[in-house]
Amino acid sequence: MYRNFNIWDRLRVCVVGRSWPPEFYSWILDKNIQNIMEKIAIETEEDFQGLIICLNSLGIEVIRPNINLDSMQLVNERLPKPPMCPRDNMIMLGTTLIETVTTVGVGNEPVLFRDTEYPRLLAGNYNLYTDIFDHVRKQGNTIESSNEGSICAAMIYQLNDKIFFSGYPETDRAIVKDTIWHHRPNSKVFPFHLHGHIDGWFAPVSPNLIISSTDDTRPEILNLFYQSFFPNTDIVYLKPSLGSNYSFMQWQKINKGHWWIPGQENNYDLNKFVDQYFDHWLGEISETVFEVNMIIVDDKTVIVSNYNAEIFKKFQEHGITAHVCKIRHEKFWDAGLSCMTCELDRTS
Repeated sequence: MYRNFNIWDRLRVCVVGRSWPPEFYSWILDKNIQNIMEKIAIETEEDFQGLIICLNSLGIEVIRPNINLDSMQLVNERLPKPPMCPRDNMIMLGTTLIETVTTVGVGNEPVLFRDTEYPRLLAGNYNLYTDIFDHVRKQGNTIESSNEGSICAAMIYQLNDKIFFSGYPETDRAIVKDTIWHHRPNSKVFPFHLHGHIDGWFAPVSPNLIISSTDDTRPEILNLFYQSFFPNTDIVYLKPSLGSNYSFMQWQKINKGHWWIPGQENNYDLNKFVDQYFDHWLGEISETVFEVNMIIVDDKTVIVSNYNAEIFKKFQEHGITAHVCKIRHEKFWDAGLSCMTCELDRTS
């Protein structure tokens, strides 16, 4: 049976996401745009394979969602989001897997695009993580479903007898609390005061080191949070990854920092197309600190997507080994390594 009670326990089994394959984009009439999207698809999978090799070398078993393009359907007249970020759609809470794949999209009726230039029908009922759930059941674990999007691994840290969870202004915290207490009755639950994915705000690398984003609005509240719950812990604050990148800042004037494909800033047709068809896939990279979004293998081992001299110095000071796995298109997907994975099993 799989178990997940503490992020500092050794990671043994995890899910690694999957993007749409190149053939997913065959319907695009503009060959230049099609080629760019196919290139992103190919290179994203290449980088996933590099991550899998790294995970396997550390003794970690990898489970991945399967994709069947023939059985897909449109959701709300939008192309369904790829299963890039399993952390957004599930969490192994103790020994129970809670899934929230309703945010990925499952429906009963096929829907057509309104745009007649791209009439595309994706018929059939599907669930992008069915194979993952079947695998987990075979280990003896139970699976429960929740429509509360805050109950996923991106919103929750399990640290021994403490659980920290974030949310959104509309989060039903009563549902979250009841769901957490049901499976972890001996844990103390603490809400994180900032909205959004908690793994984008800070990474509790070890009991003595935290890598954190900054809160320019109310930094004193964030400081107080760390002082209250992580006393005597070394805190390293990092600004958004692209905050000082001149090319990105120029692009941000046009795109508002929503997504970025370096070198394609002046490709008007591509930019218009992405905003029209893929906008719901993407995030807000202007506020993202990719260096925070790391995989914590255990309290002495992490996997990061970029080298950062400041945090690597801290890793060395704390005896932590860091492995670098590049994700070339993280600035398009607005997804770091933590987002692209989800732990199923950790052992102390």
